Amino acid sequence: MIKNFIYLDEYKMYSLSSQIFEGITEYVSNSSNEETESNVLEKLGEGKVLADILKKNDTTQEKKYLHDYSYTVFEKHLIENDKVLDINKTENFINSIGSKSFIKITGKVIFNDIENLSKSIKEHNKMANSLIGVQLRASLNKKSTKKEKSSINQIIQNEATTMDEQFLKDLGYLLDFGFGNQLEIQLEYNDNLFSTNLNEKYLREDKKLVIKKYGQKTEKEFTIFGIVTQYQKLNKRTMKENPSNNFKIALMNAVLQQNEVKLSFTGKLENEIMIDPIAIYTEL
Repeated sequence: MIKNFIYLDEYKMYSLSSQIFEGITEYVSNSSNEETESNVLEKLGEGKVLADILKKNDTTQEKKYLHDYSYTVFEKHLIENDKVLDINKTENFINSIGSKSFIKITGKVIFNDIENLSKSIKEHNKMANSLIGVQLRASLNKKSTKKEKSSINQIIQNEATTMDEQFLKDLGYLLDFGFGNQLEIQLEYNDNLFSTNLNEKYLREDKKLVIKKYGQKTEKEFTIFGIVTQYQKLNKRTMKENPSNNFKIALMNAVLQQNEVKLSFTGKLENEIMIDPIAIYTEL
């Protein structure tokens, strides 16, 4: 199958590959106007294939990787060596999570663009008023009287469905505080939620364009390949009071309470599995 990548963390992939293949990141270097191929890696097979496609430009010293092909070799090697838990092919997978180094899952996903969501919430009333205003002005014909046109602002004010400004401001603040400009992908499978936060640096296209192409809730199935970072139920920490350390106890309790507030935003759900993504792609 041909992979159509929307996300590929090349740095993480090559970092792991260098350990798996024992020196894969040695590259063929270009110097001045002639290309000298000095492959210091003597190991044959997949490791040599990946070493051969790593090159360094003589002027900019910028490494140019054939990332997509490198990834197919990387994933193929891991699967063949039983390092990957394929969720879609594993019965009772929940008991197997943590048993393999890598995880792979395929399904329809939801894009959560927190930055855009926060902006939309803060601008809700303005957008609602603008939408009604455009619709009303479009309905007026050229023969409408000045009185009819001048009263349109009053009509907008009466018709607009507005929300409390302070509520919207507070909700926007909480989103910014809890999630920042986070771009999240979520995939539901067998009553479990698989979530991953993306580094926009490794997106193949601008996030707005990706969401525009595939939709916030996609019809196309995506494959997420990465490393599980959280999957067990979170336990709350408690402090035992010691009379001789009252200030320290109070300070630590304050820290724990602050952490509980943050966990209400960033903490995972009981049925949620968090993935550190290496690649996300569709198959053609």
